[in-house]
Amino acid sequence: MEATSGKIVKLPTLTKKVGSFAERLKLLVGEQSARSFAAELNISTSGFYQYLTGKSDPTRAVLSLIAGKTGVNLQWLVDGTGPMFLDELPPQFFTITNLEGHQVEFQPSPELRHLPVLTVEAACGEGTDIPSEDIKAVFSATDAWFRRELGANPENLVLIRARGDSMANTIMPEEMVFVDRSRIVEPCDGIWVFRNEDALFIKRLQFMPGRKIKVKSDNPAYDAFELQPDSTFSLLGQVIAALPLRRL
Repeated sequence: MEATSGKIVKLPTLTKKVGSFAERLKLLVGEQSARSFAAELNISTSGFYQYLTGKSDPTRAVLSLIAGKTGVNLQWLVDGTGPMFLDELPPQFFTITNLEGHQVEFQPSPELRHLPVLTVEAACGEGTDIPSEDIKAVFSATDAWFRRELGANPENLVLIRARGDSMANTIMPEEMVFVDRSRIVEPCDGIWVFRNEDALFIKRLQFMPGRKIKVKSDNPAYDAFELQPDSTFSLLGQVIAALPLRRL
């Protein structure tokens, strides 16, 4: 898929492995300038050139941004395997129980947006290790619902489970939270999912002068502390709502 002047043009189907990530990215950029492609993704031009030349690898958040904007299959973008486009993935059927108690086949509707529910769990406490990040379920709704109820583009959203009580009563233990990955481009004070020293957290962050970050818990039993971001720290997305549905 090639982005040109705001239009998405579909490239020929690719179903087998395609070289390196840099080669796949060049295929997506096509004849468009790297600068304008990066601008459409809200990615810095210098960082984007690093990806294009194979000098650095993008984060999961950047990969998701590229896949969301171009419509390619994230798995293909990551390692070159599988169908290039999401609409070329084989239909998935599930067996569910209907209202009458019968087992019936169910296929997710193409008219709905299917938001991934990830296996990762972010700790509202001392942090949770991140052994993997797989999709274990989906949350389905229309694009209009996501935009109306959450004020967000569903392409940028994921659902994860919160653990611990340090964010109570804002986020309760085991609640599911909506995370907007696009907010990392221009971060502001709020509740964030972030990685620090290989652990995943949900905390309220205040961005301070001198690149310092104050980390606060909504539960007064937990003390605030400051971070000086280094290579072990990364923002993954801002928490914008929780289930049962309420905007944060």
